[in-house]
Amino acid sequence: MRLSVLLLLVGIVLPVAADDLVAASSEVLTMGAEDSWPPFSDELGHGMSADIVTAAYASVGLEVEFVVRPYSRVLLEVRSGRLGAGFNVTRQASTEEVYIFGQEPILYAQASVFSTSSAERQYDSYDDIPDGKQFGLINGYEYGDAFEAQRHRFREQRLNTQVQIIAMMMAGRLDMAVMFDRVAAYTVTSMGVDPEALDKRFVNHQSAIYVAFSRKHARSQWWANKLDEGLGIIKQQGIYSSILARYQ
Repeated sequence: MRLSVLLLLVGIVLPVAADDLVAASSEVLTMGAEDSWPPFSDELGHGMSADIVTAAYASVGLEVEFVVRPYSRVLLEVRSGRLGAGFNVTRQASTEEVYIFGQEPILYAQASVFSTSSAERQYDSYDDIPDGKQFGLINGYEYGDAFEAQRHRFREQRLNTQVQIIAMMMAGRLDMAVMFDRVAAYTVTSMGVDPEALDKRFVNHQSAIYVAFSRKHARSQWWANKLDEGLGIIKQQGIYSSILARYQ
């Protein structure tokens, strides 16, 4: 009786344990890292997002490798299954249709509407902005419900990098831009642009930023669950807060 119970327990436990062991020893998740969102992800794919994801997976004995792409290409290759996952994706109805997500975001980020400080008037909301203004936006980015409700009134210039957006604003070729606050501050400083030349007019939205996993990969939900597990571990151990502090 004792032997049969032991064998039954082994039969229940071993498939899960073996699955984790095989993944930890042989599988590497290939993830797309966008190239124009510093300090979250710079032109080399380095930054806060990669550090958080790497630490989370390391805490559960898993490895991830990054390939650097423009954001729109990251999304395309995750959708097609060429990449297993990509980070810095906003979880909303349109993205949940095409990607798999875990429960936990890797970080939170605030985005605002910016113009040059020489703009002819103060704008406190989208209702204050005249029709026809030219907005600079990043290819593939989603900008939240407030912008979506008003975008039909504006002209859009979709670009690949924050540097392009800021350079065009400084040259008078764009009127406004929606940018994440920390990204705008970092990019202005790295470009040597006078911070006083760019004004934050009002908050556009606060985003929970996720890793998006490909629906073409059979084990994507498993990887998403492991990321959730790892995020919980590094938060409990203080690793997560130390990563954020490095980028303050």
